Amino acid sequence: MKASKIIIFIVLPLAIVGGGAAAFTKMRGQTNAAVSPQGQVIDVKRGTLETKVTASGSLTAPKKVNLTFGSGGTVKERLIDMGDAVKKDQILARLDTIDLERAVIDAESSVKSAEKATKDTIDLYDTGAVAQADAAVAAAGAQVKAAEKALADVQPPYDLSPYAPSDIAQAEAAVAAAEAQVKAAEKALADVQPPYDLSPYTPSDIAQAEAAVSDAQAQVKTAENALAKSQTPVVSEDIAHLKAAVDNADKTLALAQQDLTNARSSRDRAVADAQELLRQQQENYRAVVKLNLVGDDIYLDPAILLGAGTVTDRLQTAYQSLLRARDNARIAQETGDKNVAAADAAVTRAQDAVRKAQEDLDRQTDDASVNLVVKQHQLDAARAALARAREDLKKRKAGPDPLEVANRKFALENARSSLVKAREDLKKRAAGPDPLDVANRKLGLDNARASLVKAEEDLKKKRAGPDPVDMAARNSQLAAARAALAKARDNLAKATIVAPFDGVVASVSGDSGDSVTAATVAVVLIDPSRIRMDAVLDETSVVQVKVGQETQVSLDALPDTSVKGTVTSIAPVSVLQSGVVNYQVFISLQLDSTGARPSSNNRTGGQGANRQPGGAGQGTAGPRAPGGASGTPGPRASTDGTTGLAVQALPIRAGMTAVAEIVTARSDNVLLVPRQAVGGSGRNRTVKVVANGKVEERPIQIGKSDDQSVEVVQGLAEGDKVLLTTPTTRTINPVAGGGGGFGGGGGGGGFSPGRR
Repeated sequence: MKASKIIIFIVLPLAIVGGGAAAFTKMRGQTNAAVSPQGQVIDVKRGTLETKVTASGSLTAPKKVNLTFGSGGTVKERLIDMGDAVKKDQILARLDTIDLERAVIDAESSVKSAEKATKDTIDLYDTGAVAQADAAVAAAGAQVKAAEKALADVQPPYDLSPYAPSDIAQAEAAVAAAEAQVKAAEKALADVQPPYDLSPYTPSDIAQAEAAVSDAQAQVKTAENALAKSQTPVVSEDIAHLKAAVDNADKTLALAQQDLTNARSSRDRAVADAQELLRQQQENYRAVVKLNLVGDDIYLDPAILLGAGTVTDRLQTAYQSLLRARDNARIAQETGDKNVAAADAAVTRAQDAVRKAQEDLDRQTDDASVNLVVKQHQLDAARAALARAREDLKKRKAGPDPLEVANRKFALENARSSLVKAREDLKKRAAGPDPLDVANRKLGLDNARASLVKAEEDLKKKRAGPDPVDMAARNSQLAAARAALAKARDNLAKATIVAPFDGVVASVSGDSGDSVTAATVAVVLIDPSRIRMDAVLDETSVVQVKVGQETQVSLDALPDTSVKGTVTSIAPVSVLQSGVVNYQVFISLQLDSTGARPSSNNRTGGQGANRQPGGAGQGTAGPRAPGGASGTPGPRASTDGTTGLAVQALPIRAGMTAVAEIVTARSDNVLLVPRQAVGGSGRNRTVKVVANGKVEERPIQIGKSDDQSVEVVQGLAEGDKVLLTTPTTRTINPVAGGGGGFGGGGGGGGFSPGRR
């Protein structure tokens, strides 16, 4: 309502006034109330005052989805009915998938064929194929070289003409060499096979071999004696003398090193003592001369520093002592350095003597070791010579070895065979190459070169990679096959409808055997746990509403229950309904065990009985025709022992009509009096205060108000007693905002129940 409208209060019987006061007492927490001849006396108490606006609308399920199969077909089975509660991923319905499964199998086969064709094309040009082509080129090149050599062997550069003189000379030289090898082989055979075939050596040959054995035995004996003599452990006087020299040199070095240590220690002590004495003389001299002299300035003649006439005997004595101390320090340093240098030189000489003595001893010892090695080698050589002599004697006594004879005969035969070949080669070279052989070898060379060209072309192609046009076609075929497979799989997957979330089936379409298209809505699924109220408010009321404000939502279908809610959004653009500018307001309901409570609204009578959609409310709602429910299923009613109701068990359905009371302002801990206690009009308000048995009319300043209570800003104190008088017919002009009126409208002074 607009703030300028006039509210008419009807004169009610006194019993109704008393009932109103009793209601105020109960709801405000008053405990001290008395009845006087003029009316009922009420204590002024502090309490909470809420300002509300009322909006009408209906419930919706914002989470709603229309489910289709996504492809046409025949319904195989429907597993749910309208009103069924389902879980996420639960199967709801299926199509007959025989044709779809066959399509997937065919598409998979096509993809495999396309992938294989593409892979085969790529494999022809991969690293392994290029390596094989490289190897083929190398092999073809080798074949060409072999063919060229084979042709060159039988064909000189001057094609089919006689060989060059040098070629013939080379063949003649080969014949001569083969003849020499034959002669050598014949001689080798004769050496082991006398003419009297396998007979023993002559007596003179055997006697010569026995003499050689005797000489070798004598040489072995001599070498053994020499080695034994070298191995005898004899400590010569020279070695003993050399060892003694090393020991003496070590002792001398130790003494020299000790002397060096002593010299350094003595020098350091003498220098330290002299420096300390010099420091003392410097301090003494500074004290006498009474100057802070530093560096070499301290050694300047005091006569120069102070003047000849100012030098006293004491100063002169101190100066001379300073100079002597300086000279003594210098002498101590120089003497100590000389002594240390002499000791250091003695250490160096002693170290040289130790090194020389050790070298002499090592040299003498090494000579003895070398002599022993030489004698051992000589003995080994003598024994080897004896073994060879004995073996030769054994062979001579036994005669020639049949195996050796056979080997030498075989060598002679090979030499003679080589001679025959060399003579034949010489004969061929003298006669020139065979024309037929040359022609065959030319043909072999031409074939080898053609194979090389082909191998090189194949390598070039494989290095260049597959033909882009061919690969593009292969890839296009593969992409098309994969797309067809994806489409077939998608069609197969869409042949089964599953629940995308927990919810309730709002409607179903299609039974088993029915034909459907891809656009047929088979199942409508909603989430009943997320119910929203879509309300409207007029332009004078919507300005008081903000996102996040609390509400109490009552339903025509459930008159004894109200549900908590919260304003979640407000439309920024208005809608025009029957010439009235309204704005949509969206309210989320608190659907849990704490969101419901028995309604204090009896939904009868009151000044809000003829409320228009979007109007600000005051008083209680009047009766309204039952809203048209959409038929959306909801849970059944039950109780929970706390509030007596559980919202999730209430039969709340989308489409139900609802009224929301939105709390736009709240004042806590303010002074409150019943409306019936306030008189006057405009800003001139009064109450009748009972004090000391008397009734006096007292002016007050009021603030916000609702249909039962008025906030007293000034004029009363907590504990004061006010008189509720019998009301008369009167007209009250409300003041917009919250300043001084009881009126409702869109302002802060509107009346509404719901005090806490």
